Amino acid sequence: MKKLFFGLLLAVMSVPALAETVLLNFHDPNCGHCVAFEEAIGKAGFEGDERSKGLKMEILDFSKPPPAWIIPQYGNEGSIKPIPGTPTFILYNKLTFTEVGRFSGFGGVDWWWAKWDELLKKGVVRE
Repeated sequence: MKKLFFGLLLAVMSVPALAETVLLNFHDPNCGHCVAFEEAIGKAGFEGDERSKGLKMEILDFSKPPPAWIIPQYGNEGSIKPIPGTPTFILYNKLTFTEVGRFSGFGGVDWWWAKWDELLKKGVVRE
């Protein structure tokens, strides 16, 4: 019985926790590239595209106070390293508090999806 339990536990632990992984979009409404991303792809476009692999996007607006959960995670001591500018997109696992990949900027729709594909090729999200 113990072998079965530990076997099942190992199997569950080896499956990526996609339900806990989100794409954080650090956004500033005064940023031209942020606005361009929202108009060209946006949250609905990302979540509705098969390339998103069913992940959700959480928009973090730099012009508003951050959500409470992110405060201890942000900065030099936290798991989310400082944001150099907006837009910055971070694939983040809320269960393990780990930043698993990121890229910044918006150079157009094709550019953005190519950057997303780079994260997928690193094995960040299962195919």
